Amino acid sequence: MIRVLREVRDGIAEISTSRNAEEIKEIIDIELIEQRISSRAFTWIDCRNLVTGAVMIIRRIQAPAREASLKAGWDELRTAIEATNVFDALNLVAALKFLLGRLDFLRVDAANARYVCFCLFFFLVELFPNLIFSSLRLIAPVVRDHGVEYQQGKFNAKVVDGTYTLERVKVIIF
Repeated sequence: MIRVLREVRDGIAEISTSRNAEEIKEIIDIELIEQRISSRAFTWIDCRNLVTGAVMIIRRIQAPAREASLKAGWDELRTAIEATNVFDALNLVAALKFLLGRLDFLRVDAANARYVCFCLFFFLVELFPNLIFSSLRLIAPVVRDHGVEYQQGKFNAKVVDGTYTLERVKVIIF
């Protein structure tokens, strides 16, 4: 749980403005969460507040076109997590999965926004040839991170469905 929360916190902080980055770091304060868990003081209400706060920040920084899908998913999840006051592992897993999914959308939208800027700058290349390379450097980390996750997911899916076997992977690698 801590690792997933750290990824969500850091991912949102990377994409958002400094104000939103500071706010998400306050909401998902890993050290405080670990201390409260170790002292058995971390409650289901804390989980709900943490997820709700993260969703509020995601709603603020996401692309406007994503609002309908966020609202649909969040309304269903919020109903489920507010239905109980006792710790519910299944709802916690669903909430973490929801946050990771929204983070992926944020990363894709950020890369797309940078790509649009890149395309606009493309017309200036004749005047400033070095401009295009600096734009590529801006989007490279997002594309690299998202591309690695995408490739890992596709590889794992092919292992699970039997397309890739140990013998086949050895042939591909060597």
